[in-house]
Amino acid sequence: MVSGKGLISIQKGKGIFVKGMSADSVTNPLRNYLLYKNRHNSALDVIHARQIIEPPIAAYAATHHTQEDETILLEDLKKLAEFDGSKDELAQMDMAFHLHIAKASHNNVMPLILDPIHRLMPEIKKAVYATNYNAKESAVVWHGKIVQEIIKGDPDSAFAAMSQHLRVAEEQIQTMLQAQEKLRQLEQFSEDDLP
Repeated sequence: MVSGKGLISIQKGKGIFVKGMSADSVTNPLRNYLLYKNRHNSALDVIHARQIIEPPIAAYAATHHTQEDETILLEDLKKLAEFDGSKDELAQMDMAFHLHIAKASHNNVMPLILDPIHRLMPEIKKAVYATNYNAKESAVVWHGKIVQEIIKGDPDSAFAAMSQHLRVAEEQIQTMLQAQEKLRQLEQFSEDDLP
């Protein structure tokens, strides 16, 4: 049914209306598909996809960004460094930074590619922040290096900084998965001990 795809709305007693096309009408179905297909251990699939996609986007942003993009990225960096709130909000801020880099590439396809992948990230990032005591500080350092290279207009260094940031992110995900596995084993052990 077309209404299930989010392209039209049916209002009882009023009629059928075509909705305006938006980035959400493109990315939401892809996000839903990814969620359905990647329910089990999606964290590594997501970070590996990001490692393939995001370094070239950072390189492209280095040569195509505007002064306004610089301002947005520097503001993102400042907010992250000063932030002392919930892990939910921290995860959202982290992902917004990466999406702003895609927008700074000034290639309209880049944000559409990243958005559904990033919509899978909040739960992963919350778990990473909960199991890696220095994850936020690491994000601030690496985001700072990426912004510095983008502002300098150095695509090779922006690519390298993003690549290294995402390698560190993969290590943090591995730590998170190990912690989750230990917790599962402890819970299983406790259940086995019950009379």
